[in-house]
Amino acid sequence: MNATKPEADPVRGNGWFGLWALAAWMFTLAGFFCVISFLSAELPRQINPPPGVVVPAQWPAAVRNHAEYYLWWTVPQRPLLFAVWLAALLYGPVTAFRLHRRRKAAVAVRSPSVSVRIITLFVLLLGVSSFALVFLEFVIGSSFQEN
Repeated sequence: MNATKPEADPVRGNGWFGLWALAAWMFTLAGFFCVISFLSAELPRQINPPPGVVVPAQWPAAVRNHAEYYLWWTVPQRPLLFAVWLAALLYGPVTAFRLHRRRKAAVAVRSPSVSVRIITLFVLLLGVSSFALVFLEFVIGSSFQEN
């Protein structure tokens, strides 16, 4: 009797895929909040804040969140940063679709290919650099505004 061993799931059995999927969905979540912030940002002259809420006039734009306003930008002010966050928003669903296709095909893959690793590393570096740009804009921008 020749019993065949069932094929292992190439996605679940490999830690790289789990980390890849987790990173993709984290980028999607961050991309969602940033894209929504870009699309809902208002210029200071357009804002009609409730009593007791002050929006500094030197801010390029602001986003309302839980009855407070936060410094942000509009799409025309930072189109490249908006494009980065839009790409981050789309990265998760595209990655999930690719992982689903691999699982469905049941291809025995030991680890992601070199191109997948390079793309993931590129997206990770892009995300970290855009986080750094946002952080530096807040820190440097607010320190210049105080002086």
